Amino acid sequence: MAETPEQRELNLIGKVELRIALADTDAKLQSTLQTYLPPLLLKLASESKSVRNKVLSVCQHISTRIKAPSIQLPVDALLKQYKAANNLLVRRFDLLYVQQGVDRMPVQVSPVWYYVRSTETHQHVVCKVLYFRAFQVFVQWHCVFALDSRPSPSVRSGASIL
Repeated sequence: MAETPEQRELNLIGKVELRIALADTDAKLQSTLQTYLPPLLLKLASESKSVRNKVLSVCQHISTRIKAPSIQLPVDALLKQYKAANNLLVRRFDLLYVQQGVDRMPVQVSPVWYYVRSTETHQHVVCKVLYFRAFQVFVQWHCVFALDSRPSPSVRSGASIL
């Protein structure tokens, strides 16, 4: 008996779920997500409710597994997919994982990455995430250097800065 398209999609999602479940280290999980997360999210555009529900179930599993900040997500692929997708659910989950992925990027990489991407379409999405990331970096630096929020005595007295 031939498989229906819905059964085929459910089987593929099941195989991806198994690969994610069998990833016993953060490195293996990261490698698996680099390969399978973007195509998995595309299945959210399926006409079948059971397929969409299965993808949501796998996404819940992924969210519980990616608590470690060392796991890098496929931000480039997700952002490209976000730009190309017409389905709102796909776009929402792409953006969700892009935001999580940006939070995990090294500080010296993410602003440069976003500057390059900001020249492309959907600048408003990139700018929102970039401003949020810049604010996070500022707060981190503020805490590291214990910056005093009060102006220096020379500024308070009205002395010239130059």
